[in-house]
Amino acid sequence: MKAPAFDAVIDYSAGKSAAKTILSVKNEKYPVKMEYYSYQPDKETGRFYVHFKLSKSVDLKWNDPFFILRSDKGDPLGEGRILYPHLEKITPRKEKKRVGFLLGLLEGNREVIISLTKKAGVHGISGEEILELISLSTENLSGISQELESSGIIRILSFSPLCLLSQENFDILCEKIQTFLSKYHEKNPGESGVPRKKIQKRFDLHPRVLALALTSLARSQKIRDTGGIVALSNFKQILTSNEEEMLVKLEKLYLEGGFQSESLESLRRKFNIPTVQMDKLISLLVARKKIIQSEEGYLLHESWLEDVIQMIRSFPKEELTVADFKKMTGLSRKYAIPLLELMDQKNVTKRKGAVREILAKD
Repeated sequence: MKAPAFDAVIDYSAGKSAAKTILSVKNEKYPVKMEYYSYQPDKETGRFYVHFKLSKSVDLKWNDPFFILRSDKGDPLGEGRILYPHLEKITPRKEKKRVGFLLGLLEGNREVIISLTKKAGVHGISGEEILELISLSTENLSGISQELESSGIIRILSFSPLCLLSQENFDILCEKIQTFLSKYHEKNPGESGVPRKKIQKRFDLHPRVLALALTSLARSQKIRDTGGIVALSNFKQILTSNEEEMLVKLEKLYLEGGFQSESLESLRRKFNIPTVQMDKLISLLVARKKIIQSEEGYLLHESWLEDVIQMIRSFPKEELTVADFKKMTGLSRKYAIPLLELMDQKNVTKRKGAVREILAKD
């Protein structure tokens, strides 16, 4: 990548009063300013970590060798290796952390990829960004990435384009999301949880990273994610006695209504409550697994839906037509078609042209 500055490791120190120097890299010479991260050699390597500022932007790569010359005589002073081309200014407070990062760049391609992925934080790093820094083929980078994922060191967010996330950063993110949820519940005990969008905004996450984190937390039963509302798995929403009564009545309506239950708007009018409160009650019924919500937005009572599933699995044939399903449930075509699509989503049936294959129970 082209940069007017870079971090490097060198084999000597000219001290605080370093003479003006010339950098010789790739058979070209440039005036350069050196800034030491420490005037003491590294205990592990005996070498020095330095930030170089050039007079112009130069195409640089990780591990490129260079020589340092006296600007007045051209005599060699020492040599080094480029570790990390960058423009960012490192404050004295962050110098120790920066040296720790540079230590990870002293080894081979595998260790460099790990270090770069960690540095990228929860946003991850693209394959293109990595290839700007190190001389690797796309195939080699993909192979190393898959090996690192198999070892549990990184996560591959996508293959095309390649995007990597450090497992260490991912674990930290999951812990931070849980802490955020805990504090939110404490301040808002009457709310069912936190909208996904609020979590995404709070941590400035790519939707892909957020989805991965929430899926991982849900699988480990640390959170529940219901209809885009996220809560800790052990969180119990505090309701008023009036809301508890409405919850019982609402569940009964869905159970009696089957697939032809009333619209949310008609329910709001019937209960004479604000939209926010009705949404809260519906979300709670979904979270308690009393009702479920299809991708099309239909809300159905879980018990009624289970009865329909049992009817399908007890059907004497291996395939089911729309006419068979209408006769079985007593539903019109208006309701039968979306309910059959829901059965497809739940892997109860599989569409094959005009009919549905009835799948065996897992």
